[in-house]
Amino acid sequence: MQGYDNTRKHCAICQTTEKRYTNFIHQKAKQVKEVLQEQRIWHEDVTTRFQPQQGFEDLVFTSKTNRPIHESNIRSSIEYIVDRINAQNPTEKFERFTPHCLRHTFATNCIAKGMRPKTLQKLLGHNSLQMTMDLYCHVLDETLKEEMSIIAEMV
Repeated sequence: MQGYDNTRKHCAICQTTEKRYTNFIHQKAKQVKEVLQEQRIWHEDVTTRFQPQQGFEDLVFTSKTNRPIHESNIRSSIEYIVDRINAQNPTEKFERFTPHCLRHTFATNCIAKGMRPKTLQKLLGHNSLQMTMDLYCHVLDETLKEEMSIIAEMV
């Protein structure tokens, strides 16, 4: 995550060459602010010991050596956690997933909780509502049962 702007309450999130701005005004602003304040303190300490990589001076989240966190590091961390869960629960295997799956989960849960699709589209930074709904929103089993019970009542 790059460039948190406390005055405008948004973050620039870079993915490859594309930059998306995510608005934090109504997104659990208090919790986000607290996390970012803690992160800022940690990052100031890291910055006193390690210079940031050129071109990445405004990162909010970095490695312990003030370098950008690569997706492969996040993926490895998730795999490590899933492996530990599976070692503790060998009869119920937890399926591996990628960091991008968290984005899909977020979108699906937002719709399940009643968020307007156009609002979600803006949060995700999509140009088209179709992309948001077709690629990112999945029908939960619970939602399917609820919707089917409505049909059952009509019959």
